[in-house]
Amino acid sequence: MINWTGYLESLCDDNKYVHWQQHYTVTDVVGRQPVEQKASSWQFDLMVQTMQRAKKESREGQVAKEESREGREKTERLGVLEGLQKYAQEHVLLVGRPGSGKSTALARLLLEEAKRARKDQQVKIPVLVELRYYQNSVLDLIQTFIQRHDPNLDVDDEKLKSWLRQGCLLLLVDGVNELPSEEARRDLLKFRQDNQKTTPMIFTTRDLGVGGDLYITKKLEMQPLTETQMQQFVKNYLPEQGEQMLRQLGDRLREFGETPLLLMMLCSLFQKTHNIPPSLGIVFRQFTQFCENQRLEGVFVTDESRRWWQRMLQNLALQMTQGKEKTELQVALPKDEAQEILTAFLDAQKYHQPRN
Repeated sequence: MINWTGYLESLCDDNKYVHWQQHYTVTDVVGRQPVEQKASSWQFDLMVQTMQRAKKESREGQVAKEESREGREKTERLGVLEGLQKYAQEHVLLVGRPGSGKSTALARLLLEEAKRARKDQQVKIPVLVELRYYQNSVLDLIQTFIQRHDPNLDVDDEKLKSWLRQGCLLLLVDGVNELPSEEARRDLLKFRQDNQKTTPMIFTTRDLGVGGDLYITKKLEMQPLTETQMQQFVKNYLPEQGEQMLRQLGDRLREFGETPLLLMMLCSLFQKTHNIPPSLGIVFRQFTQFCENQRLEGVFVTDESRRWWQRMLQNLALQMTQGKEKTELQVALPKDEAQEILTAFLDAQKYHQPRN
């Protein structure tokens, strides 16, 4: 009998996941028709639409009306957690733009399933698999996540394979589009197919053209926030300044606020500057500077160091795109590897004591 108590307690106490539950609520998965919602102080309704498979053409080259009608009838409206849970057993792919709430949905589900598993031993153990950190295999990512939350849990490849065969785990696989290579994609596809009959899995991706859909039939697509939802978000985020910000935005609200992430960035900037940047590009730049200044508050940074940052980051970015194939890239690096790359760059530039 596996003792998951320490692992589950760690998940439930992790500030990262508790923060998502308290402040970034995901509520609805819907089909083609609107759903009535109940608003609360922080609740804005992230929505997805079921993606229908392309209809097969008849011999005459026309889409059969019966198939079209059948497709409409199969469109469902579900709460997002309910929807993901319903289709996890047969595997489901959540598709959406950057910042649309995909990772948020997985974080929320991870926490809720961990709480359920603490009370009921029949509930499957949730594991978050972050593909941006892929190095060797999917099994390695699963093992790393489990032991990060319970270092004392005895885990190896054979035990993981046994748990997968027994259907003990619920895998929340984030970022199919962030896999670094075609080899990594093949590994993930084989892993999914090998465990499809025994282990429920939920996947997320930004673009079906990057990394593909892993031959997953059931797909849910994140939808842009409506104007009412955007207004609600702004007023809840900025109770005293929300109306002022909305007046300044005017008819640009749709341009700046289609995703919760963009809207959050804009609210953070307005809270500090009381102004709306003229373009999305400037929003990104100012928000990056804002975060940088917050992170470095109280930290001594020399002007000499700052002068090197842009060149160092350009070199680091270049190294992260030097795969065997043109499509290969890394979206994350181990800290030690990044340090080695930057040290080599500074040494080539004849910088004094580059390791320091």
